[in-house]
Order: sequence, then C-alpha cells, then structure tokens
Amino acid sequence: MKNQISNVKKEIFATKEHYLHFRQSWKDFIHAGKAKPHYEDHAYGRYKYSNLRGSHHLLFCILTEKDISVTFKPSECEDKHGFRDAMSEIIMMYIQAEKIVDGKRPDYLTPQKYSAIMKQSKAKIEEFLEPFGKSFTTEMFVRLIKDYVKPAKLTNVPLRKFDVSEAA
Repeated sequence: MKNQISNVKKEIFATKEHYLHFRQSWKDFIHAGKAKPHYEDHAYGRYKYSNLRGSHHLLFCILTEKDISVTFKPSECEDKHGFRDAMSEIIMMYIQAEKIVDGKRPDYLTPQKYSAIMKQSKAKIEEFLEPFGKSFTTEMFVRLIKDYVKPAKLTNVPLRKFDVSEAA
C-alpha cells in the first residue's frame, strides 16, 4: 500500500471508542438514505447530485488509513478526474475551516461582515463534515489536512507525493 497515510487513527482520534463512533456515524449516514443521489433539471440537462461525494470517500480513506489508489482507480476517459476533483474540494474546505479555527478577523472587514462570512463558512463546513457525524470536528479536519496532507499555501496541489499514476 503505497498511497496511504499511517498513524492517522492514533493521532486524530482520542480513543478507540472515538474512532468506532466515527465509523458508525459514516454507516448511519449511508443507511439513513442521505447518500442517495437526487436529480435536478437545469437548462443544459438533468444533473445527478449526492451528499456523499468523492471528497468524502477520499477523506474516509485517509482517516481509516486505506490505500487511496484502491478507491480512486485510473480512468480511460479524459473527462473523469475523480481524485483531482476530490482533492480540490478537500483543500477548498480546508481553507474555509482554517479561517474558522483561526478566528482572526482581517482589518478590512467590519465585525458584522466577518460574522456573516464566518456563519456561511461554518454552515458549509458542517454540511461537508455531516457524513462523519459529531465525532469528526472542524478542528480535527484542519489538523488532519495541515499535519498529514500538507497542502501548499495558495495552491491546490498537496505537498505530499501520492502516486497519481494509479489514481484517477
């Protein structure tokens, strides 16, 4: 298994029970039917949406120390970019979550505007982390990405070298 991150379970989760609660939250989310896709009609056609996306599966693989090349198989189609899209969404959510955890208001924002922006960001992060239940918090998410995935500042490219020839 060359595309996995080790020691995540021990470092991120406080106890074995905490980790098992995380796993049960994932199962409960799926069995509750929240992961089922729904369809919406748009001007350009009908699109399929789901509350459980590739980014959630990638994050689950990292948290459970599974080989990501097993989940994200290489694709023959040029328009299939599962790994890249999943990683991009995780980095985008990480940037928002880091601002929430940091809590420093930039000087150019008024307190009211900053509060409104943080409220929207918190709602997005809570929605994103919903499949993991209350056992995986925003602070844990920031720590996981910062300490294990290690994204480069101002880019969507992770510093950690994954063998992307086996991942789509």
